[in-house]
Amino acid sequence: MLRTFCLFAALAALAGCSGRDVDGGALSIEPVTADGLLEEVRAVGADVVVVNVWASWCLPCRDEFPDFVRFQHESNPDEVQVRFVTVDFEEDLPAAAAFLREHGVTGTTFVKDGRDGPFITALEPRWSGAVPATFLFGRDGSRLDFWEGKVSYDQLARRVREARASG
Repeated sequence: MLRTFCLFAALAALAGCSGRDVDGGALSIEPVTADGLLEEVRAVGADVVVVNVWASWCLPCRDEFPDFVRFQHESNPDEVQVRFVTVDFEEDLPAAAAFLREHGVTGTTFVKDGRDGPFITALEPRWSGAVPATFLFGRDGSRLDFWEGKVSYDQLARRVREARASG
């Protein structure tokens, strides 16, 4: 099954990847470690931060991606923010950037940097490394929810509502 593509195989070439402006300043892809991602989550200041881990080669990721973009645009930024983390290989980052542009994504998207094990464990010890994977974090960086596999817009909205209510 496509959702079981493992983060381990997809990420080996990313260590040492440097950030790049890929769209004249409108879009950049920046390397991020697990600690850096969790710092970003805490710095956002929203009630819930949705972190979607995806890859341009992952069909379920590509299928669900427009729903995450729509959700981001329709959400109050004080309440919910979405962050994207790609696990594409260095040589696939141009394809990832083209995919992001195609969906109107601007600002910073992250690319996983560092060793797989610590990244996975820091986000969710139960995470197998499969993509897509989505994590919901509270304002303080606490993990509120996590799941592997594709979700619809309605499923995403429901899980975020539940996380906001419980957080």
